[in-house]
Amino acid sequence: MTHMNRILATLLLVFSFVVAPVYAQTVTTSTTFSTALSSTATAGTASQVCLTSSTGVSAPGFGSTPQTAIMAGTEYMPILASTPNANCWTVTRGGNGTKVSAHATTETVYVGPVGGNTSGPFRFAPPAGGAGSTCTSTSFFYLPQVVVGSGTAGHYADGQVWTCPASGSVGASTWQMTTDPGAGQMLTDGYFFVSPASCGVKATTTTTTDNGMVPVATGNVVHQFTTNATGGTSQITCGITVPSRLTSGKGISITSVSFLYGVQTNAIASIATAALSSVTYPTSTAGGAAAAGTVAAIGGTVAVTPTSLQLATTTTGQCYSENLTLGTPYNITTDNVGLSFDQVFTNSAAITVYQSCGLIVRYTNRPI
Repeated sequence: MTHMNRILATLLLVFSFVVAPVYAQTVTTSTTFSTALSSTATAGTASQVCLTSSTGVSAPGFGSTPQTAIMAGTEYMPILASTPNANCWTVTRGGNGTKVSAHATTETVYVGPVGGNTSGPFRFAPPAGGAGSTCTSTSFFYLPQVVVGSGTAGHYADGQVWTCPASGSVGASTWQMTTDPGAGQMLTDGYFFVSPASCGVKATTTTTTDNGMVPVATGNVVHQFTTNATGGTSQITCGITVPSRLTSGKGISITSVSFLYGVQTNAIASIATAALSSVTYPTSTAGGAAAAGTVAAIGGTVAVTPTSLQLATTTTGQCYSENLTLGTPYNITTDNVGLSFDQVFTNSAAITVYQSCGLIVRYTNRPI
């Protein structure tokens, strides 16, 4: 070999190590069960499963380390061995900390090599940026990819199916979630009531008298305040107390808020767009943390109904309902954050009596 050829060979060897890998794309194999499975098996124990097709499935070789696995719903099952029965295999139920579940014969079963993200179809967490974040399909051997959990039974993302389209008018080169088995376990109709006692008033360009909690009728108490005869604005702020969880992806996600308000004596001149905010306080440290109370808007683009808020006077004790639907539901996963609702009213140059009947807060909640 000439000196020049040796140099060229060396350069080619170097480039082979530094050039980013581009994988030949393989569509993740799927099948169904030929026999239903029960949920009575103990996680981590061996059980037999029978598939409609065993394409892509293989028993472990020397050393008994699983080389392939299956994923059905929210349960991951590494293949341990073949059995004498055709298309039947011994698996570990509830592998990788997933939850043992019942499976019907119609359920989709994903098959592929054991390995995370780039080397197999199974990944241990959703894409970091979530749906719509940038991805390159050729960076993965297998698509779609299936989340197998984080080692915690019932992990919220178990069984989510993600794909990265290489082309197309929708979603090209961005992560798209096509299946979310956990969504069927989500509580979607939660709500709670925030008492008007949790609301306060702040006058800006007028003077107000806070009348506090007023029993306007038997069994009906409202928070009431009265302006003077000067035209101006007043702001009602309500604190929202939410019981939630600290695990990301679980706990309560606020989806909409309805504010109940009324007015007597004179009609409201105008109502500004309401605001939902988070207030972040410091987390305690051994040396003491600096005081903080950082306010930030939440909810993304908020849709308000009715589109034209009602301004006419009401009978005392009766309230209109102003609903705010969050464009981006707010998930509460930290214990040093409070939530608040703010509404600014403008009164004409006449005494105006405002009242708050409280808030109705709607939410979704992931399972434990």
